[in-house]
Amino acid sequence: MQQQLALENFELNLQQMNKKFEPFKMILEKYADEKAFELKRIIEKIIEMNKKNIKNLEKEIESTYNENAKLNADVQTLQSQLTQVGECVAQLQSQIFGNYEEAVPPNKQYSNRNEIFSIKDRIKQ
Repeated sequence: MQQQLALENFELNLQQMNKKFEPFKMILEKYADEKAFELKRIIEKIIEMNKKNIKNLEKEIESTYNENAKLNADVQTLQSQLTQVGECVAQLQSQIFGNYEEAVPPNKQYSNRNEIFSIKDRIKQ
């Protein structure tokens, strides 16, 4: 019986302590909710900033790809023009020096730059 009374007394004291700490509990819950809301807002801002950065990077990448494609086209055009110049030089050489058997047909494609330079060397001789 005395144990039962002590147990009831303990439970009563525990309930009183819970009531005393209830305002603190409410304050802490409110503080935790506010901090969670602030953290959520910060995370959302970071996500938005990252989305903008990603869009900017995607635009830069696309611009770089376009510029690369244009440069590749320009290089191909220059290579074609260089080939044509080499063919013209070879034709002129054959016409000037009488090397008709060595004349390069106008539609011949050079396999590398060395062929074109060798034609230039022959002209210098």
